[in-house]
Amino acid sequence: MLLFLLCAVRPAASLGGRLTVQVKDLYGSPTIFVNGHPTSPLMFFGWAGTPPYVQQVRYALAAGLHLFSFGVPMPWPRPGEPPDFNPADQAIEQTLAVDPFGLLLPRFEVGPPEWWLDQHPADRMLFDDGRTEGWSMASVAWQEEMLGHLRALVRHCEDKYGGHILGYHPCGQHSSEWFYFRSWEPRLGDLSPGRFPSAKVYFFLNCFYLDDDQRSLISLLVRGKTAVWFYGQGFLADGAQDDNISQATGLALARGAPQPGMVTPNPWGGVLAEGLTDAFGVNTILDPLWTVAEEGVEVLGRYADGGAAVAAKPTPEGLRVYIGTLRCPAKLLRNILRASGVHLYCDSDDVVLTDGQFLGFVAATAGRKHLDFPGRLAFVRDWDGRMMAFGADSLDLAWRWGRRGYLS
Repeated sequence: MLLFLLCAVRPAASLGGRLTVQVKDLYGSPTIFVNGHPTSPLMFFGWAGTPPYVQQVRYALAAGLHLFSFGVPMPWPRPGEPPDFNPADQAIEQTLAVDPFGLLLPRFEVGPPEWWLDQHPADRMLFDDGRTEGWSMASVAWQEEMLGHLRALVRHCEDKYGGHILGYHPCGQHSSEWFYFRSWEPRLGDLSPGRFPSAKVYFFLNCFYLDDDQRSLISLLVRGKTAVWFYGQGFLADGAQDDNISQATGLALARGAPQPGMVTPNPWGGVLAEGLTDAFGVNTILDPLWTVAEEGVEVLGRYADGGAAVAAKPTPEGLRVYIGTLRCPAKLLRNILRASGVHLYCDSDDVVLTDGQFLGFVAATAGRKHLDFPGRLAFVRDWDGRMMAFGADSLDLAWRWGRRGYLS
């Protein structure tokens, strides 16, 4: 049996030196190393300056925690004014007053203040419906000024508290977690016909509970469209009943024996299973678990006991698909989209995001990438304005792994 110790490390300030922090592999897992020693990653997060914060830090310390994360403001002064680091200092010193050996991960917003946005209206995020909100990460003015204020904050913290600083956590945009503004729109909670987005295919991923009104409205709005339902969607209503899933999905499902959620593709599954060769899903035992029990469906994949885990059926109301595990390959989703008449810009497992005018692309693997456009374009240029093609309906790119690009 292999044993190793994740130890608590005193900050370098208490030892008269500087703090060295790394994330390295240890027995197959990423591990925090502080001053060369593997350290438990358990960390307390709280809101410094609020009434319960000091007591919460005491509780964390009593439980053996010495890593603390908390919010501090990043000063963004007007031109000619000095930065005010007092609020950041107060949060840090409030924490260290309770735990003099604390290791700190300050968390701070890097977005500009409202007065800056008023002076830079063109640097707001512009949406295709004409609305603007927040700040655009593509703004060169924001990037340059933000980096200056960020460096000033880091230098201040390093000079004054460097022996306690574990790292820095810059935050921004929606929920301070780098979701772009309005990223949650549209929401399933708003199913009014005027706001429900028009599409050829609808994916239902996070609607385990649906009330009667929502079920009726979904049935109406996906009529003539493809509806793809993932594991357990619609199971809950006034009660938890298997029939609820059948009613929501339009396919007859039956309760199966709990088992790992791994799915073996059906080699005779037709066009929707085309190109699926490897097992997919999760090794976690799914309980409850449902199989598609309806006759005449196209079985795309099966559980280990032979039950239909993934199946599809064309109906008078449109194509209905049930995916009964928690993960599925992008190839399956592309097959469904293609069969439903959706244009595919790329037939490889790379990331494509487009609004029809701009296209973002991230290479998930290295190699040649082929992009198909929905029509012949007068020209294609990259984000820097460089012309990539003229009169093109497709584009071939040789990209390294992880490369990101933008076309318009």
